[in-house]
Amino acid sequence: MRNKKRIIIAIILIAILMLGIGYAAISNTTLTISGNAISQPDPENFKVHFVSGSATTSPDDTDIITASVTGDTTATIAVKGLTMKDDVATATYTIKNDSNGIAAKLSAAITSTPGENTTASDYTVSTDFVNGTVLEPGQTTTITVSVKLNKTPIVNDLITTITCTITAEPQEPAA
Repeated sequence: MRNKKRIIIAIILIAILMLGIGYAAISNTTLTISGNAISQPDPENFKVHFVSGSATTSPDDTDIITASVTGDTTATIAVKGLTMKDDVATATYTIKNDSNGIAAKLSAAITSTPGENTTASDYTVSTDFVNGTVLEPGQTTTITVSVKLNKTPIVNDLITTITCTITAEPQEPAA
């Protein structure tokens, strides 16, 4: 009888151990998903371009200046016929941000390079553009380039080369 009790107790203990081990082995399963997400910049997502150009003069003479857009990122200005001190020709260009969810921070720099028989003080070339302007996707802004004759030419033509460089810097979009 004593052996029988020991056998029953041993069977009960083994059964309890088997239930514990079996339960633990069946109850916990770990599933894992791992990998990477990679995104790459696409230059096609950032598009800031010229839309139009127009011109005005003081005194009012439409033959003095032409302003035109010749491509998405190129425009021209041609001033001819300023004849008196303080004559001014002005070109206004419209710029649009057609980017896909990316704002553009704009800045402009103007230079003029005097040609033959011309000094740097013969013309004043300027812009009203505020550097640091942020252009949101879909928005437009304008930039005006003015050319002022600072002295009346007497003998020779006064020639200067005008360059206005506009930089559009993409801004990191919010998540």
